[in-house]
Amino acid sequence: MFKIMSLFCLMSVQAFADPGAGSFAKYLYKSEPKSGSTSSGIQTDSIVSRDGQSFQLKTDISVVGQVNEAALWTLSGNYFSNTEYFISHCEQTGGSTESVTVSSGTYSTCHILFKQPDPNTVTQEVWLSTLVPLFTVKQIRVTSDGSQISLELEQFESKIL
Repeated sequence: MFKIMSLFCLMSVQAFADPGAGSFAKYLYKSEPKSGSTSSGIQTDSIVSRDGQSFQLKTDISVVGQVNEAALWTLSGNYFSNTEYFISHCEQTGGSTESVTVSSGTYSTCHILFKQPDPNTVTQEVWLSTLVPLFTVKQIRVTSDGSQISLELEQFESKIL
């Protein structure tokens, strides 16, 4: 029985950690400027196409009262296996293992805090899980102007390669 459960767990992690075209994650999006009113909406990240280690990721942001934004990213390399390794070695790579609850459920995650990951961001916190396509369960980013942008997983679907 233990071997069957172990195999099932390994298959489940692999299926989500290496998703194919059509996989997506939908997030509740909130932008809180240092001065001004809070905006909320939905962000959807989806894999449009996947060819070996190269994939196209589309990000759609729909914020109430604002124009929708969309971006298409082409990425290559070992993104999925590298991120899965990072999560499975969370504490050795500077993160902490935490349980986090969002609208889509409760997840065991690797919580990581990045300080100044890019010129426009002061801090970025992410909670990552191998059970979610593209790994992100929750994210909080504080920008250099003091604004905060947050994402919380609402729904996801993973298409197996």
